Amino acid sequence: MQKNKITIFIYLLGFFILSNARIGVSHADENSKWNFNGYYTVDLTYADDDLVLVSNSKEQRSYKDGELSLINSIFGGQLEYSFNDKISAFVQGSLYADRNESIKFNLDWAYLSYDLGHDLNMRAGRFQIPFLSGTELRRVGFTRLWARPLIPGNGASGNEYHNGIEFVKHYNKGVNNWEFQLALGQAKHELEDVGNKGIQLFSTKYQRENFWIRSALMYSEFSLTSPLGVRLTDSGHAFLGSLESEWQFDKFQLNLGYSDTQTVYVPEDKMLYASLAYHINDKVTPYLVGVRRNQHFELFPNSGTSPPANGDGTPRPIPPQGDKDGYILGIGTRIELSPKTTLKFQLENIRDKDTTRVQNGIMRSDGNAFSIMLEGIF
Repeated sequence: MQKNKITIFIYLLGFFILSNARIGVSHADENSKWNFNGYYTVDLTYADDDLVLVSNSKEQRSYKDGELSLINSIFGGQLEYSFNDKISAFVQGSLYADRNESIKFNLDWAYLSYDLGHDLNMRAGRFQIPFLSGTELRRVGFTRLWARPLIPGNGASGNEYHNGIEFVKHYNKGVNNWEFQLALGQAKHELEDVGNKGIQLFSTKYQRENFWIRSALMYSEFSLTSPLGVRLTDSGHAFLGSLESEWQFDKFQLNLGYSDTQTVYVPEDKMLYASLAYHINDKVTPYLVGVRRNQHFELFPNSGTSPPANGDGTPRPIPPQGDKDGYILGIGTRIELSPKTTLKFQLENIRDKDTTRVQNGIMRSDGNAFSIMLEGIF
């Protein structure tokens, strides 16, 4: 309980600091080259069983049976400096609690941007991998309809960031709007045994009036050492693809999305989501959302028959083999309190099935989570 109080205090302190930072930048000079924007999510979630939720941050959010927690709250800021009308620098950072409820700061973005003209922009630095439409704005909950981001918990097959270069091109003709994005760089995988050698990603988005559709293709190369300590490959690869769309007709909004991964050695990820919302007016939007996720694990070939011992002489765990499946069915409402503040309610049923530890049999969980969220930008 004491740790929760400390966490809440630091969150409030972070919000106060960010708010005053924005005021300081805004009032420094009306024609300042600096621009600051902040964002926050105060997430109060209750779970009636042991559950794992996709978080606003990269941290896995585990809830115990009967737990009421603010652990999924997050605060952050975006700072931009314009050197001239062509070149600018952009930094985004987030403040949130890690799995041990200690406060953690994460650098989400840090890049230089150069306007090449003709609606073509070049950026170089650190980025969140733009695999799904919700990935780049994962931290900024205000930008989405739902309580949680509709993305795999592990990002783009275990990669969330890359250091490299991106090109973004916009093309508009009448009501037809196109956006093309090319990303080249080196990513950091969440598994320590995976050494990423490079990624290439290309995405296309078409939008007109009340409709958009977006697709992305990504290729990643990596080296891999198995959990058993055996060097497996220096030429591992993964192919990722996604397709997402949104239609708005009358007062309804339909969102559909699918992503798939084809790879070797590391887990293969698949995700499918669908959402139907109804805009009662400009301020109140109830919605239904369903998500299915799958991770498929294969045993490492030629990795030895028994794991080598740890430092204390105990054997390392046997690598997983099989599938982890997750199903989410949720109902919620987004309420616009002001142009920069929203209140969200979401009740969801979460079912998980794990067949990756054959020695332990099939593991299942089925529980519910209820969340009240205050989100905004400033």
